[in-house]
Amino acid sequence: MVYSPLDALELAIGNPEREVVFFAVGFETTAPANAMAVWRARELGVGNFSVLVSHVTVPPAMTAILESPDCRVQGFLAAGHVCTVMGWTEYEPIAARYRVPIVVTGFEPLDHSRGHLARVRQLEEGRHEVENQYVGR
Repeated sequence: MVYSPLDALELAIGNPEREVVFFAVGFETTAPANAMAVWRARELGVGNFSVLVSHVTVPPAMTAILESPDCRVQGFLAAGHVCTVMGWTEYEPIAARYRVPIVVTGFEPLDHSRGHLARVRQLEEGRHEVENQYVGR
């Protein structure tokens, strides 16, 4: 078992007689580390390391949810760490088209509380925009 693509690369370096394949699954936040492992393997000339990529992005998942005939979603909390990687401009057309507030927030309880409060305020005010509540301490 490995915890990162760089761990898998180290496994490949230590076992040149074996093919090591890292199954790269995740959202926008995992893609940079996976790309770094591929770049590093090439730089080191490691020929027994491969990456099987299955990345997805958040906006299409949100759109699929909102287009479901049974959808009752009235807003989203967007993961701040994802927005750190990709920004939040991709969320703006979703908020406008589906008329749902999207609030960028962190994972701590206080972050969630602030995010929910901002989302509820937007709903009460009839707004549907992307708002950043992912702030430093």
